[in-house]
Amino acid sequence: MSDEKANNFDALRLIAALTVLASHAFPLSGDNRAEPILWLSGGQVSGGALAVTIFFVISGYLITRSFERGGSPATYVTNRALRLLPALVVALVLLSFVIGPVISSVSLSAYFRASGTYRFTYQTMSFIDFCPFLPGVFAHNPFRNVVDGSLWTLHFEVGCYVLVAVLGLFRLLDRYVS
Repeated sequence: MSDEKANNFDALRLIAALTVLASHAFPLSGDNRAEPILWLSGGQVSGGALAVTIFFVISGYLITRSFERGGSPATYVTNRALRLLPALVVALVLLSFVIGPVISSVSLSAYFRASGTYRFTYQTMSFIDFCPFLPGVFAHNPFRNVVDGSLWTLHFEVGCYVLVAVLGLFRLLDRYVS
């Protein structure tokens, strides 16, 4: 293993992912007050919020390195698109058109007639806004009808990709701030 790959980013990202899962279990169960990090911080920060911040800091570093190594802005954009889009498309199609209709509390015809079925997919794919709702899916959960709420970060992630590209094009990534 090269020295460059000998870091703990993967371990930190795994810990952050597990923290998000654990943190989200509390509000989904209806008892947000029992979340340990929220409790330890006196209600100032949840484990999920802390873990998302960790993800964004690590990702900022890794994405900047990706731009620096890419050779060209086109390579950077291609790499970011290939990293994000295939899994997102599969997840959205499965959620909207396979899992959603099976577990929805509304009829199959009502599900496919509802504009929310399609809004969930196209708004999330637009990276401008996130619509977390599918008709009748998780209708009895504490966060009614919310499906894959973690997708809310995508438009921030894509915005950061664009910011890194702009900074890189203006050669502002290779300057040290003192």
